[in-house]
Amino acid sequence: MIEKFKELLSSNQVISGSSVEAQPFLVEKRGNFKSACSCIVLPKNTSEVSKVVSFCHQNNISIVPQAGNTGLVGGGVANDKQIILSAKLMNSIIEVDTENFSITVESGSILKDIQNIVSKHNRYFPLSLPSENTCCIGGNLATNAGGISVLKYGNTRDLTLGLEVVLPDGSIYSDLNKLRKRNIGSDLKHLFIGSEGTLGFITKACLKIFPKPKKILNVLITLNDIDEAEEYFQKIYNEYSSSLSSFELFNHNALSVVKKHHDLKFSFKNSSWYIIMAFDILEENHNITEFIAKINKPHNEYIITEDKSIWDYRYLIPTSQTSFGQSLKHDVATPLSKMASFIKKSLNDLESKYPKLLMPVIFGHMGDGNLHFNISPQDSAYNLMALKPEIKAIIVENVMAMDGSFSSEHGVGLVHKEEFKKFYFKNQYNNLRLIKQTLDSKNIFNPHKILDIN
Repeated sequence: MIEKFKELLSSNQVISGSSVEAQPFLVEKRGNFKSACSCIVLPKNTSEVSKVVSFCHQNNISIVPQAGNTGLVGGGVANDKQIILSAKLMNSIIEVDTENFSITVESGSILKDIQNIVSKHNRYFPLSLPSENTCCIGGNLATNAGGISVLKYGNTRDLTLGLEVVLPDGSIYSDLNKLRKRNIGSDLKHLFIGSEGTLGFITKACLKIFPKPKKILNVLITLNDIDEAEEYFQKIYNEYSSSLSSFELFNHNALSVVKKHHDLKFSFKNSSWYIIMAFDILEENHNITEFIAKINKPHNEYIITEDKSIWDYRYLIPTSQTSFGQSLKHDVATPLSKMASFIKKSLNDLESKYPKLLMPVIFGHMGDGNLHFNISPQDSAYNLMALKPEIKAIIVENVMAMDGSFSSEHGVGLVHKEEFKKFYFKNQYNNLRLIKQTLDSKNIFNPHKILDIN
């Protein structure tokens, strides 16, 4: 099989799954999953992807699509009978259309590179993630990535104008649409965005870009309790919804794991909770500084700065918690009106069942309702993994009871398949199965991810 792929492409575009060179493709970012694929195939363009997929379709070879391999739910994990089809070599910036406020790129383009090239054209691409230096836009599209700017700009889905996709039979669906209005029936790109590589391989995308802000103003505020966070959000969003691009929340435990591993520039008093936000300023005349001073409560401290390094307090939380030791990760969402209630109930339930054993590390995108409710042990010697099913059940049951979601931005992959089947409306689940069976009748694209066909 490997030799055939070398014939279709070239010998340096195929890596044996047992080789040392394969290792970066095989380990999931958190280390929870490890692949054992037969080989990694790295096409350089859409035509080569089509050749590989056609061969796999004809020979019933399963394909696991992969971009930057920064996923967190096992969506890019393969077994020894599958191949990994990587977008790594498909990284061209095809066109920056400044007048149309759009950019067309290949799916292996690194997110940070897209941000940088757009900035050189005095434009702005708002998708921003902690993994942006290594993640690729193809993976962002496949998982409908969110990040810190969803509040103003939306998910990756909302930033997408058109797509090119190689379908499971090797045929090419190309619709690199550059229009914001085009009403000609169902918009098929939405089938592939968020599909986690189960319906095809995204090769190119046309994305929205925006005017570059004259400056970005960052604000960090200390809080005494979680209820204050919603109060601040309502006041600020009501006044500055057109400028407020990010509104993030984190607790004292999250800050403590960052401080344990990093010396940071800013200093402020210790509190139970913190909010950090960004305002994209397009006009010179604004009174955000005065407004924050007006609404701030005397017992809370605040910092206002254009120095983006203040975001280290938020961005460094995930990697710092990993360095801190074992942890249980939960990527959930609630309506904004129920977030504080969910946090308080979940904290109370966990403390009641496991008194003084757990250290909840809570952070996330409060402005769009997405929260990372992670759990570390108070004592690093404690076997937290033994409690994983019970803790997950508490958090999932609580979030679903509050009209929320057990998966907000990381996807379903392998991790949340049971929850997906249990909580998803039956007719929607069955319709997704029907779409999968129609587009991928042989079930070769990322089988057993999200849902099982057979």
